[in-house]
This record gives sequence, C-alpha cells and structure tokens, in this order.
Amino acid sequence: MDILCPKWEIETVKRLGKYNGRVRPVIVTTTTTSRKIQLFKKKKTLENTGIYIKEDYTPAVLQKRKQLQEELQLKRLSGKKVMLRYDKIVELNPQKQHTYVSKKRLLSECPEAENKGKTLNKEDQAKQAHKKNKAQNIRNFLNSSQFNTTPKASTKKTKTLICRRQQLQKINPKTRTMKNELKALYKLISKQYST
Repeated sequence: MDILCPKWEIETVKRLGKYNGRVRPVIVTTTTTSRKIQLFKKKKTLENTGIYIKEDYTPAVLQKRKQLQEELQLKRLSGKKVMLRYDKIVELNPQKQHTYVSKKRLLSECPEAENKGKTLNKEDQAKQAHKKNKAQNIRNFLNSSQFNTTPKASTKKTKTLICRRQQLQKINPKTRTMKNELKALYKLISKQYST
C-alpha cells in the first residue's frame, strides 16, 4: 500500500472471535480521519493478496444496507447517480459550473449627480478600475542606472579582493583574524564599488 503510518495514528487493534485455525478479522481504529481515508483510497492495491479492507458497521446498519442494495441497483439502472453512505441512499448531483461574480464594489455616485436627480442602475454604473502596479511606475520614474543591480568589478585589485573574500567565507570554523579580515574586505569592496 506504500502508506507510512506512525504508531501514534493507530488507536486500537482488536482481533475478533476465538482462535480455531481460521483467519480472523482485525478491527483497526485510527486517530486521524485523513489516514483512514487514505487507507480506503488505496485498498485496491490489496487485490489478490488475501487481505481486504471494509468499513466496520453495526449489525443493524449492515442489515439496513443489505435491504437498500436492491433499491440502489434500480435507481442506477434508471440513470440516476446514487451511492450508499452509511445506511442511506444519497443522490450525487453533478458539479455545477461556478459563475464567478466579481465582488468588487461599484463606484459610489458623487453628490452632484444625486442633486441633479440622475440615478444610475447598478448595471449602468461603472466598476472601479484596477489598481496600477506601483513598482512599475516607480521604476519608470527613476533612472534606469539606479536599478543596475549587477555591479562591475572595475580593477584587478577588486577582483582579487572578491576572490579572497569568497575563500574566507568557505572556511569553517573561522578564527578571529579571519573574521577581522572578512570585515575589512567587505568595507574595501563596498568602497570600490561606490566610487
């Protein structure tokens, strides 16, 4: 079944009947319903193994389910989609296509329009416009040079400083002198990029 089931998810395990050489049923109670559903979904993987999984119902419910089986078959033959849940026949309704209605508020009318006696229907009233992407507007406002996020290493000295910094970052554990050297490298490199 390929289902990992930790011990804390199994509440009780109980074998029914007395031992008489035959296989006896085992009742397992899980603490979480999700694990139970997962087990029932994968019960088909146990076919031809001699093991099967069924819901544990009381004898009264089992008797009621047997009586409802004939009625269930008749309804299925008539074309209805029905299934047996616990001790009732439940008709499955086809999923309806949801028509998504915008929950956006309509624009409020200005006081001048109310004074003139103009009243608009909700259908005629325009909906509020979408908000513009503010980040895009800011980028257009600022110079493109301010967004140049990839700084250029201008000299060989800067490149060697960066290489040394990367080497120091990879070393673990660092001594105090290494940490001080890293601090100094960060300051030097940031000064060289700012100029």
